[in-house]
This record gives sequence, structure tokens and C-alpha cells, in this order.
Amino acid sequence: MKNIYIETIAPLLRGLTFDGEKGNISIFEDNSKKVGFAFDKIRSEENLPLYLKGVKNQNLLNKEQLVEKIISYTIDKFKDYIKKYKQKPKIVILENIGIFYLGESYNDATNVKNNFEDILKNSKRITDNNCNRSSEECCNDGKSNRND
Repeated sequence: MKNIYIETIAPLLRGLTFDGEKGNISIFEDNSKKVGFAFDKIRSEENLPLYLKGVKNQNLLNKEQLVEKIISYTIDKFKDYIKKYKQKPKIVILENIGIFYLGESYNDATNVKNNFEDILKNSKRITDNNCNRSSEECCNDGKSNRND
């Protein structure tokens, strides 16, 4: 099942980011730990990812039906994202599957990946220290970040 999602969504993302000349390059990462953490924790960062869940009752569908559902769901979510954030997503997270990093070039996609990994590391550090990201005293041993 996992391969059907990857094989369907990868070219779809290139088409959805097509600007009349070219579509974005995508780098796929298959890391279920990172996907799980990102899906649960990363919700308010500057480059907010597009989150895609699996198709419900996928075991009841044949391959063609599943591909159709994946395509229509992805297109709808992609359009909703653009309407809400006024930009195309640079990161697409497939729940329990993997992460696509998008950029106009391979280097751009790599930079998006590296920046997102930094965000994950910082969020994990904050979570590991039982700190709330919105707290001024987060991860500073109770000291405020302000210059009082």
C-alpha cells in the first residue's frame, strides 16, 4: 500500500506545482519516526507542512479506486492549503509513510529538508524538556528569554 501512495503522489506534486514551465523537484524521505513526530508536533512553524492522511477503508478498494481516491484527496488538500496560506506547500507529510520536500531545484528541496530537520530537532528538544513552545521560560532553566 505504501508504494501506491508514493508512486501516485510524487508525480502529482510535480504537476500541482507546475507554473507553466516546470514543476517542483521533490525529495522523498521514508522515516516513520520523523513522520510520526512531525505529524503530531509541528503545527505552527513558518513553513507549515501539508498533512495528508491515508484513505479510509483502503483495503476495500482495488488499486485503481485507491489511486483515484489518493489523487482527488491530495488535489483537494493542496488547493485548501493554497487558499488558506496563499502559497504552495514546501513540505508534504504522508501520515505513517514519509515526507516530500519540494523546491524549484534539487538544492532548494535539500534546503527545505535541512531547515525542516532543524525545526524538528528544536521541537524535539523542547518536547524532551517538557517545555511548551509558547512559554517564555522554555528550555532556559526557568529563566525568561526577555531582557528585563
